[in-house]
Amino acid sequence: MSTGFIANYTLFTALPTRHDAIVFDEWIHASARDGIQASPARRYKARHNDLDSFADAIGRARRRGARQVWITVESVYSMDGDLAPIGDLMGLARASDAMLIVDEAHATGVFGASGRGLCEGLEGEGLITLHTCGKALGAAGALVCGPSAVIDYLINTARPFIYSTAPPPLVAAVVRRALALIDEEPWRRVRLFERAAFARARLRAVLGQGLTFPDSQILPLVLGTSERALAAAAALQADGFDVRAIRPPTVPAGSSRLRLAINALHREDDIARLATRLGDIMVATAASAA
Repeated sequence: MSTGFIANYTLFTALPTRHDAIVFDEWIHASARDGIQASPARRYKARHNDLDSFADAIGRARRRGARQVWITVESVYSMDGDLAPIGDLMGLARASDAMLIVDEAHATGVFGASGRGLCEGLEGEGLITLHTCGKALGAAGALVCGPSAVIDYLINTARPFIYSTAPPPLVAAVVRRALALIDEEPWRRVRLFERAAFARARLRAVLGQGLTFPDSQILPLVLGTSERALAAAAALQADGFDVRAIRPPTVPAGSSRLRLAINALHREDDIARLATRLGDIMVATAASAA
């Protein structure tokens, strides 16, 4: 696919029918939401990472006559960095004869025994995974993986795939090489997790040991108001740190944040300097807010 957005949109406009139901996590990515909104299937929202809520939504869908239920989640959530309980969701999907669609955008090239995402090892007839190429792979476009019947169906019926310009051959070559590097250079994943762990420790040391972060490379720092997040981001950018403020409607009102995305090439001294600068900024913005 040409982009991850188009890949998500394609899945939900091509696969579910008006006789089906889609059960989605309330924090699912905007691209999936747009695809779900455009789908003829009924829609059921489940509480974030809440298996009971997913099971309840599936039950309601079945009682209303849904022929096929499609469960969709992200494996690593883009704004909070937390992980979905993929194994439990896969078990729920199998027990309820549902299909599980997992957006692996922030897990591809990072998680899994060989960097294939949190779904690695769970492949089967009831699972479809989406892998964007513009994050860890450093290219563009997206890959959809699943049962051969599903892939053949998408190739022959998915309108955004058939009627949109294909990615250039150069992009395909870059993606192919990036996929090979995942296998050839596992040290990149090892270093990434080391840098992320170092960042969590430094941020807690500076900002408070009670601060919690997810076990991923995405470290959100919730500041509350848009004004405070924008001021903190501007101060960091002035010091050379490419940190952006995330505000509504991307995140709920009152949860504007800085989203720190660690990569394997970040140096520990730069991460330590970032943490120290954040400590100064937090003191300054708290004082101005008071």
